[in-house]
Amino acid sequence: MKLVHLPDYAVKLPRVHGFSDDFNHITAADLWTKVVDGGGTALGSDAAGGVVVLTGDGDDNDATIIKTTHQLFTIVAGKPLTFIARVKYTEAATNVADIFFGLSDDAVADTFISDSGVLDTSFDGVGFYKLEGSGNVNWNVVTSNATTQTTTKTDVVATTDTNYNTFRIDVNPVNSTDFEVVFFIDDLGGNDFAQCRESGANPRTPAIKHTGLISGLQEMNVMFGIKNGSGAAEIMYIDYVSCFQTR
Repeated sequence: MKLVHLPDYAVKLPRVHGFSDDFNHITAADLWTKVVDGGGTALGSDAAGGVVVLTGDGDDNDATIIKTTHQLFTIVAGKPLTFIARVKYTEAATNVADIFFGLSDDAVADTFISDSGVLDTSFDGVGFYKLEGSGNVNWNVVTSNATTQTTTKTDVVATTDTNYNTFRIDVNPVNSTDFEVVFFIDDLGGNDFAQCRESGANPRTPAIKHTGLISGLQEMNVMFGIKNGSGAAEIMYIDYVSCFQTR
């Protein structure tokens, strides 16, 4: 009797669910749904490896989002989750881009960041974000269960018009009621992730780790969004995204 020698990925894939997308193309209402204010666009572009570009329409407070058409992920006991994305952005006006990417059950253009440059105050999800304002030059991280939120300013400056950074979020249920979230950023193409540290922390301060309660959490979309903080069109570039969870 001859046995089939399965490749390693074929053995592991049935144990997880999720997706990885290089953005070789983007089709509305397929894997992704576009949510735009006014004349914003979310389009594929000519780039090695594939890139999707989110562009505002030049009106203050208008947003451009892509989200998974369906809410594919939920934080539940016994099912860890990892999100990875390679992202960069261009600010048309200095320090006025509002950005969020990660997972959220409230992937709506008018609410993910408010007109005043404040993160959505009630949603279920985890993510990286940047807010408009002269003092808001670093990446922040958030873990949210409805209105119960933990936010932390990292020590990594959200630089523009430079090389991509790769971002990773690990969600780890530690028991039937609680979960932990750790955040990583890498500027070397995803080969040297460093766990995020709080801005201003001394070397003895532990790296950022959020904790939360599983109870009440809803299904979530993977999403990327950028909002204009002025009358200039802000732009986000997404090279790839991967999100997988134990089945």
